[in-house]
Amino acid sequence: MPKGQQSLVTWATPRLSEDKVHQCVDPKLNKQYPPKAVESWRQWQLSASNTKQTSDQI
Repeated sequence: MPKGQQSLVTWATPRLSEDKVHQCVDPKLNKQYPPKAVESWRQWQLSASNTKQTSDQI
């Protein structure tokens, strides 16, 4: 990946715990978003990070 860029999966993975996932939400939303949507995104991202780890091992 070019210098200065990183994968969304790499950036988000450390923030996927339930207490940190809100760090991934755009602060301009002023916490005006459905919590279920954030949890759905978190589950999707966890799945993507697991897929990336598996493909890196192959």
